[in-house]
Amino acid sequence: MTARQHPRPSPETVDVWSISLAPAMSPSTRPNDVLSPAEIARAERFVQPKHRQRFITARTALREILGSYLGLPPAAICFRINAHGKPYLDPASAMLQFNLSHSGDWALCAVTTAGEVGVDIERVRPRAQAYRLKVARRFFSAHEYHAINSAGPAGIDSAFFSGWTRKEAYIKCHGKGLAIPLATFTVSIGATTPAALIQSDWNPVDVTQCRLYDLDVPAGYYAALALLNTKPVRICQLNWSVPATSSPE
Repeated sequence: MTARQHPRPSPETVDVWSISLAPAMSPSTRPNDVLSPAEIARAERFVQPKHRQRFITARTALREILGSYLGLPPAAICFRINAHGKPYLDPASAMLQFNLSHSGDWALCAVTTAGEVGVDIERVRPRAQAYRLKVARRFFSAHEYHAINSAGPAGIDSAFFSGWTRKEAYIKCHGKGLAIPLATFTVSIGATTPAALIQSDWNPVDVTQCRLYDLDVPAGYYAALALLNTKPVRICQLNWSVPATSSPE
C-alpha cells in the first residue's frame, strides 16, 4: 500500500514509514509542484547533488504520507516550526503528530495520534572504535559510557548506535534539540537490551511517561522511536514508494 490512502493511526498505534532515498526512488514530480519555497531554498543550499536529492525525496515523501492521513494534496500541507526547529502541523491537525529522520539512503517518518513522537535513524559509518568511545565519553551519561566501553571490540558499534539513536529519538520527541544536554539522561545500551529510558535529571517523570522502541531497518543502520505515552503501543512499519500514478514531465 502506498501512503496515498491510509487511515489515521489509532491512539494505540504508531505508523513508521521507511523511505528509500536511493536515486531510483526519487519522485518524478517537480519540487516546485510539491515543496514550499522555504524547503526549495533549503534544498538548494546542499552542495552535493545526491544530498540535495535525498532531501527533496524525504520532504516529498513526508508530504505524501501526511497528505494521505489528512485527505490533502502534498503541496497543501502546512508546517509550523517551534522555537527549537521541530516542525509540526497546523493547529487544525494538531492531533496528528509526526517526526522525520534521514541518514544515508534511508529515511523514517513516524506518524501517530498517541502523543509527541521522535524518531532517529543512523547509518553506521566506518570509524575507529576509539572515536566512538571519545564521543560517548563527551556526550553520554557516565552509565552509558561505561556500558559502551564494556561492550568489547565486537560490541562497541552496536552499543554506541543503539544508545545514540535512543537518545536522539528522546530529545526529538520533546522537540527541544540540544537544549536537553545529552548527559542529563540515561537510556539502555545494546541492541539486545530492550529500549528504555532509565533515568532523566532533565525531566524525571519521563522515566514512567516516555517509552522507547527499537525499529527494524536495513543492515548497516540503527533506528529508535520515542513516544510520550504511558501505555505500550503497537509499532506498524510500512514502506513508502513513489506513487505509481506519477509520471515525469
